[in-house]
Amino acid sequence: RRYAWLKRWLRNYHATYSHVLPASWKVPQLFSEAFCDQTRSHLAVLLQRAAKESSAKDMDVRRLLFVIQQTIEMERELNKRFFPVAMETEEEGGGEGGGSHDGGSAVAGGDVSERKGGGAAKSKSFDKMISRVFKPYMSLYLKLERAHLVELVRSLLAEEKWGQDTEGDGDEDEEEDDENPVLHSVGKIFVYIKRSLTQCEAVDTGETLLHLSKVFQDTLVMFGEGVHKHILELCQNRSGGAKMMSLAEERTVAVIINTCEYTTETAEQLQISVVKVIDPALAPQVCVFDGISDCFDAAMDSAVSALVNSVLVRLDTALAPIAKMKWAETDSVGDQSQYVNACQAVLEEAIPPIRDTLSATFFSALCDKWAAGFYPRLQGIILRVKRVSDDAVQQLLLDVHALKTIILALPAVGQSKDKGKAGASFSKLVTAESSKVESLLKVLLSPPEQVEHNYAALLKGEVKPPLQRLLEMKGLAQPKQGFDVVEAGQAFTDSMGAAGQALTGTTVSMAGRLNQASIRKGVDSMGSMAGMAVGTMSSTVGMFGSTVKNVSSTVDSGFKTFTTKE
Repeated sequence: RRYAWLKRWLRNYHATYSHVLPASWKVPQLFSEAFCDQTRSHLAVLLQRAAKESSAKDMDVRRLLFVIQQTIEMERELNKRFFPVAMETEEEGGGEGGGSHDGGSAVAGGDVSERKGGGAAKSKSFDKMISRVFKPYMSLYLKLERAHLVELVRSLLAEEKWGQDTEGDGDEDEEEDDENPVLHSVGKIFVYIKRSLTQCEAVDTGETLLHLSKVFQDTLVMFGEGVHKHILELCQNRSGGAKMMSLAEERTVAVIINTCEYTTETAEQLQISVVKVIDPALAPQVCVFDGISDCFDAAMDSAVSALVNSVLVRLDTALAPIAKMKWAETDSVGDQSQYVNACQAVLEEAIPPIRDTLSATFFSALCDKWAAGFYPRLQGIILRVKRVSDDAVQQLLLDVHALKTIILALPAVGQSKDKGKAGASFSKLVTAESSKVESLLKVLLSPPEQVEHNYAALLKGEVKPPLQRLLEMKGLAQPKQGFDVVEAGQAFTDSMGAAGQALTGTTVSMAGRLNQASIRKGVDSMGSMAGMAVGTMSSTVGMFGSTVKNVSSTVDSGFKTFTTKE
């Protein structure tokens, strides 16, 4: 009521006396200053009385916060009226000022000559003229702000729709763009934090602001933990393994990844804003960003792993027929197998929502993870096959080449040239991983007498499929008693995952059919190259054996001569 009374008095003075009394007398400004001094004195008495009559716990903190907000608003409006130049300079300089958004209020109106006359006196004389009386009671303000923010985070997480309504929603408070949507709640949290920062800055830029910055930190960490918990619930599987999420859930996880990235970037900007306005001696103690980065990085890692594994589980279903097909009875090579088409269909369905939601950087990273996780699974399921014929191996080589072509085209599918072009690192990764599967199949394609030599020459690295398993697939050895091909294939997949990445994967989208003739031609050329390589290795091994025999003879002869002399 007191502030409303001042606004009415200023309006009446402007209408009645502004053309009677000289502007140089600065009557409205001097009257407002006297009003502020008197109001501050009255508030000091009331606050002291309230503090004595009731404990800090019982004090009406909500009303205190309301009075602080109204006081700060009044001071800003008085500055807009009497010192507009200083206010414009602050706003143009990017100062933090939530304050009032209704610049056309009654206090902002008035005689222009009065404003110009008062502007030269002193800069922003109404700053903290009343609000500094609240400084001793700001600890109560901090408690209330902490409680408000905790309740806000809880309610927003409970009401969050988790990215299911980001399309076509015009929420003004949501800090997101069309390309990389984020959760609604994060925008509302930062709007509240900015308003709280503005209020505190107007009263105290010392210890109170420092403690408030820690409240901001705790709030954002609490929000990050809530987001992380939701991710774990989404990807939780009763069997304990990776879960295949729905397409809607996968898009939700993609939105969460964007939210984590947005929150860490905005929190860093928030810390910079606090450092700019806080007392210089306290600036080194501001640590809003500390802890937030680790919290949201952990949530982001879980989200990426959930998204990667969900798509890989989808592909496991598409690859499952490999182990059930009668490869030993295959006597010809045809077009690509149905499981290749199934993989392509899975990727065409799953990838577009993910790609359209994520930033190009994260989508590229997911492509790398998917490629690094897919090929060990492909090798593992091939090792589950009991017997294969040479024609079956040729067919598998053709299928692997077709899958490689699909995966290499993944980043560019449905994208403009400047956004979706596959990078050199991704192409190198796919080629390297695909070559491991091709090398395994080339060993299976080798003549019986060359299998062991080709196994040692073609299969490199610390993790190799067991030679015994390859001999069994070619019919050159009998399975050991109690041997389970499913367990053997899964064990190889797990060991490959441990050697590379524990959680890897992502997805692919393919437009158009593959040129089957060119694929078969490529496979035939690979087969002939493998034959030439086998022949060359055989000659090399023979020469190496002869050399070893000559060296052995020389050593024996030298040893006999040495013995005779002794």
